[in-house]
Amino acid sequence: MKELRISCDPDFGMCLEFFSWDHLDYIEDILAEHFDIEYEFKIQDSENSRYALLFGNSVEESILENALLAINRCHAYSRQLYVTM
Repeated sequence: MKELRISCDPDFGMCLEFFSWDHLDYIEDILAEHFDIEYEFKIQDSENSRYALLFGNSVEESILENALLAINRCHAYSRQLYVTM
């Protein structure tokens, strides 16, 4: 199972890359509803298969890292990618 990890977009800073629109949509909801984390904008480029949430300065890196750690733990425990926390 692929873990969520922060990457750095050269133009926009902190970034989460996804393998599908469904995964992006799911994590976007989890971050907002369970962790009160908002992103600055997202990329939904089906033609180039690029799906990403870009955070810029909208959240501290440590807060986002802690949320991702919790989500990754939940996914590892359930052995499912799409699970409601």
